[in-house]
Amino acid sequence: MAKRINARIDDELAEKLAEVERLTGHGTSKIIKLALDAYIERLRATTAAPKLGLADFVGCADGDIDLSARYKEALSDSWNAKT
Repeated sequence: MAKRINARIDDELAEKLAEVERLTGHGTSKIIKLALDAYIERLRATTAAPKLGLADFVGCADGDIDLSARYKEALSDSWNAKT
């Protein structure tokens, strides 16, 4: 089901909207939909997870496959080996 919205914009933004309508031939609803889609994609691209993946951070270390389940034991073993 479509949801109706009502928004107030200033004169400058109204002129920009009119220009986009004129240049693209799209109506206000279509322009808002496209703008929101582009905005959410930009937000998703700036979250930490993609940045970590792009930086090759995830999976860059070696360790036991079950380390997350037994990290306390591994830390204790490492500490004992140093003392």
